[in-house]
Amino acid sequence: MEAITTTRDERGRFVKGTRAEDSPRYIDGRSKIRSPYGQGENPQSRKNSPFVKGHEFFKGGEKGWFKKGHTLHVGRKNSYEARMKMRFAKLGEKHWNWKGINRNQNSIIRSCFLYRSWSAQCLTRDNFRCQNCGSNKKLHVHHIKKFSQILYDNKIESVEAAFNCEELWDVTNGTTLCKPCHKSIHNQRGE
Repeated sequence: MEAITTTRDERGRFVKGTRAEDSPRYIDGRSKIRSPYGQGENPQSRKNSPFVKGHEFFKGGEKGWFKKGHTLHVGRKNSYEARMKMRFAKLGEKHWNWKGINRNQNSIIRSCFLYRSWSAQCLTRDNFRCQNCGSNKKLHVHHIKKFSQILYDNKIESVEAAFNCEELWDVTNGTTLCKPCHKSIHNQRGE
């Protein structure tokens, strides 16, 4: 009788080149390990599943999702008019995150001549140096009191009101910082 070769060497490592039929788990090419259910008795098989063709819905299912002929609104595209109607329904003051001033007005204020001259005055006052580390690269002008807080406190709702606000253009409210220092200050504030 021929001896069965092992698939591991004396150190317990697998031996390269041995086949599964040669392992002790197999006798005569068949596995010793059998299914606990035998053949065709697995309760998880599709034959024994309680969900067969024509099964009844769960309680309440006939009213909702699985109603015959019921389709979900998946993959359908809305018309241009419907999309615009949905867009304008949440625009401006109707939006849940409305802060009181239009984003376009905020960008208009920040790009106007007064804002740029305020920024230039702060930079020249600080001699074009970061007030934190002394760097002269990638300089920003940081608001000591937040720009949005000034707009909120003075109840500024329009660009004209912003131009007339003295606190918004106060040079003492600005300081020169380089980009990394400016980012670290906003991270410390939690913004």
